[in-house]
Amino acid sequence: MLQESFKQLRKEKGYTQHELGLKLNVTRQTISKWEKGLSVPDADMLLKISLLFEISVGELLGANIQEDINKDNVTVLLSRINEQIAVKNRRNHFIIKAILLVFGFFIVLNIILIITNVISFNQNTNDLYNQNQETIEGITPFDLSKEAEDLLNLVGYANNAKNMYIEPPDEAVGMILKTHLLQDDNTFSSEEITATYWDMINEKYIATLTTILNKDGSVEIKGGGFSASVESVLDEDYKTHLVAWDFLNQHTEIKLNEEIPIMIRLYDDGNSYPVLYPGAYFEPERFDGFDMDVVHVITITFTDVSLDK
Repeated sequence: MLQESFKQLRKEKGYTQHELGLKLNVTRQTISKWEKGLSVPDADMLLKISLLFEISVGELLGANIQEDINKDNVTVLLSRINEQIAVKNRRNHFIIKAILLVFGFFIVLNIILIITNVISFNQNTNDLYNQNQETIEGITPFDLSKEAEDLLNLVGYANNAKNMYIEPPDEAVGMILKTHLLQDDNTFSSEEITATYWDMINEKYIATLTTILNKDGSVEIKGGGFSASVESVLDEDYKTHLVAWDFLNQHTEIKLNEEIPIMIRLYDDGNSYPVLYPGAYFEPERFDGFDMDVVHVITITFTDVSLDK
């Protein structure tokens, strides 16, 4: 084959690919393609190469051709070689495409399986709870199954999320979420995140809420058709970091029109701060003597008062 004899002759003459390219007025990359069989020289170039290597074109092509070979015969032979190269390239492209398609199929399949598992987990959460625990009115945090924890680990939320079953009193008609920031005078400011009606459907309705603390400082609260979010409480130029956070971790009775802290977090660039738990929202004096950058609390309230304004 041309590629084999060409490379052998170059080495016998002591030329590098770059040096041979200069003599033939082509690039080193072109020489490399000839030697790899990715392309072949045209008839004029073959004649030039044969003169440089001091052999016949037939010997260069590795074919049994008479010495009086003419340019037309060379062109015919080149067309055959080009056709062979084209067939090989098409075969290689087909193999690469097949491999990519198979690889892509498995990636999509795995994504579908993950999504299916998450959806299945969310749909069966209440059923699992009812099968394994006595239904108690109030907010009840619960531990995830190992499969669900693995899914949260996959997206980096294993320690930054909390799930709660919620069964409000029959009289509850609405749910209010608020965000609170500790002020310099050790009181908390308040701002409503959202207020939504709690659809009783003529019977007690057990729901699941998940509170997720995102890496960018924002918070998401999701569950059964409900979604709310809180933007980051930090300014872009704030040079501080999250040093402590905690979620509601024990069953809590729901009292109508009274706030229940479900999450607290603290941002600071120091290493001295009080023990943190959501109930500290009701004890702001605990923060006396600590110079902290940000203390943020989220509360939930169930009300029997109409939300219409």
